[in-house]
Amino acid sequence: MQRFLGHRAGQSFYRKFLLKKSDKSNLRTTIPIDIAAGVSFEESQVFETFIRFASNEGKVIESSIEKKGHNRAFTYTHKILLERNGQRMQKKRSISASEYIELSQNRIESLHQVYAQRVCTIDDRFYMIFDYYPEL
Repeated sequence: MQRFLGHRAGQSFYRKFLLKKSDKSNLRTTIPIDIAAGVSFEESQVFETFIRFASNEGKVIESSIEKKGHNRAFTYTHKILLERNGQRMQKKRSISASEYIELSQNRIESLHQVYAQRVCTIDDRFYMIFDYYPEL
């Protein structure tokens, strides 16, 4: 049996990986980007919600929380655009799922949540990210 570094399951893990990878061929019909056959890509979802947020670091111009990932595996980010002493600066920080839920209570009702499908691929050593917005 051939062993693969880092995986105790060895061959069975590799088979599962190949099955999962071949499953992605079904996604090619859902993304509006022409990706050549055999080229690996990853598809994920991005949700951005604009919130009310106060900061003592300066005047808050815009504040949002972002949820990125797929298959119930998400990362969360809080983004703030501040103005201080006539200069604009953007701050980002990772937050927990519970903090995301807490901050989402401050959602600005008049603004819709932005939803995007994200496709990432590598072509000729260039990492590319394509976002498309199916609801627009």
